[in-house]
Amino acid sequence: VNTNEFSVRDVKEDINCLLEFEPRVYTISLNSTNVVTQGLPNTLYIKYGVGVYSDAALTTKVTDLVVKPAKTGYTYLNISVKHGDRDYVIVDGNGKVLVDTIINIPFDNDTNNAVVNVRPNTFKVAFNANNGTGSMNTITCTYDQDCVLPTSTFDRTGYNFSGWALNSTAAAKDYDDSGKANNLSAVDGATVTLYSVWKGKTYKVNYNANGGSVSPASSNVT
Repeated sequence: VNTNEFSVRDVKEDINCLLEFEPRVYTISLNSTNVVTQGLPNTLYIKYGVGVYSDAALTTKVTDLVVKPAKTGYTYLNISVKHGDRDYVIVDGNGKVLVDTIINIPFDNDTNNAVVNVRPNTFKVAFNANNGTGSMNTITCTYDQDCVLPTSTFDRTGYNFSGWALNSTAAAKDYDDSGKANNLSAVDGATVTLYSVWKGKTYKVNYNANGGSVSPASSNVT
């Protein structure tokens, strides 16, 4: 409208003005140190009430993209974004992008950060006497957290307990008795077996010449 030719004072009758609103465009950043998002762009571009796009030009819609974030030793739960005091899940537990949810979130900010929600996997540790006697209960450990091993209650005649090993034929221990053994498995629900490592006891044997002579007078045997 040219204001030199028209003003409100020139209006002689009622008129209706139609205001047109363009849907806002905002972004959701999916960058995360928690996981690697496979098959999903780092940034989603959302046109409110219209669609989700993978590019700033809003030409490529994200309609039914399936992703699966992954991090070693962790189980993926979902991806969420916060608005106000509410967390909205925008990618579900199966990796499906929830487009209908995303386009109807009334964000206040043009740029928003998503959170990839994961939980550390848990695994069990079993203990094998490895030619010794006795029994011990399994324990449950959590990935990326200290797994404290119990004190061995196994026994073997003629041997001292040396520690724990991942292999039943190991001559040297991998872990100390009552020590820590982190990240023995990255698989959720797995069971890892630790084997007792034994070291033969050393005895001193003294020799009695019974009136004669002997050399050496003693020796150590295992």
